[in-house]
Amino acid sequence: MSSNYQICYLPYLFLASEKMVEFNQINIWNYGLLARERIADDKLRKYVSELLAENRCDGKPIQDIAIISFLNKTLFSPLTKKEYNKIDKLRKVLFLASVSHSNIYVGPNAGLDMVTSDNFSVVYQNFQLDSSSTAYNVGRLVRIKSGGHKLGEIIYESPRFLLRNKYQIDRELFNALLILSKKKPRKFDLIVRATDAMMNGYSNSDDVSYEARILEQSRAFEILLQLPEKDQRKIFKEYAAKYCNAEQEKQYKYKSERANGKSTLEQGSKQVFWADRFYTLRNHIIHGESINDKSFIFFGQAHYHLALWFFLVMTKRIINESLKEPLFFDFIRNEAGKFKYDRGIKNLIICNAMLRQNK
Repeated sequence: MSSNYQICYLPYLFLASEKMVEFNQINIWNYGLLARERIADDKLRKYVSELLAENRCDGKPIQDIAIISFLNKTLFSPLTKKEYNKIDKLRKVLFLASVSHSNIYVGPNAGLDMVTSDNFSVVYQNFQLDSSSTAYNVGRLVRIKSGGHKLGEIIYESPRFLLRNKYQIDRELFNALLILSKKKPRKFDLIVRATDAMMNGYSNSDDVSYEARILEQSRAFEILLQLPEKDQRKIFKEYAAKYCNAEQEKQYKYKSERANGKSTLEQGSKQVFWADRFYTLRNHIIHGESINDKSFIFFGQAHYHLALWFFLVMTKRIINESLKEPLFFDFIRNEAGKFKYDRGIKNLIICNAMLRQNK
């Protein structure tokens, strides 16, 4: 009787820079670099190589596919429901730590490092060594099952909108999330749920409208900050001032919309100004108001990119509070009328020097 196997992998992570990543008993490893080391059985390794070669970019097999496996468990054995859940959480951790490294720059070359949620798609495939056929099972609203395809003849071509930049990671954030998952699991799960919404709004697919992106990103903030039903915009702006401002920020006067088309004059930092405009845009979308292309831009920068920056900063500051450690000093800097992401390295160096002096 033939054994049943299951392989789980991320075809678009492009894990060229690292051999392995570990998180909570899950191991992610580069198949091209480690296949011979990890798979002793020649027949099994040959079958898996043929299976993975069906994944293509521009007709060519994808190199450096990332395999997901569990430590202390037989390789390619079927997954349990609990293990599926762990993999799903890891997918969000990888996204968060990756965009924190690669998506915080501006300029014409910024896209050369960027990743989107599409790079973190997970594929599950069942197989038997004595069978030359393969199948797929896809769809959320209506499941589509298709089998009987001969191994090596079916092709899974990557989306044309997929970014093909190599995997890079904010190691400090990755490690902090690992610690948080063990010490503060509820807070970790909250961040994971919020990140899921952010990922929904940060796909590079042309099929995701700008309106849908803004709604998903605003949902990410609502989850992360646990915004109440009342005065959401007001409290969101307070968090923007608390977590994202630089010291001694210049104050701006701006009109903030109110019900029935009225507005009131407010004053705050440009970060608060952005938070007001972002949430106003969210409200316009929800209420079906007419929106033009300019509504998605804030002083020349796209709301959906800025929202990711603010989300990253707020997440890191919440991790600081949860672990009661000054791990991150990131903030959004207003420079020459534009926002720039600042890791706060100068403040981190000062803090570490003070900690050393106090020991």
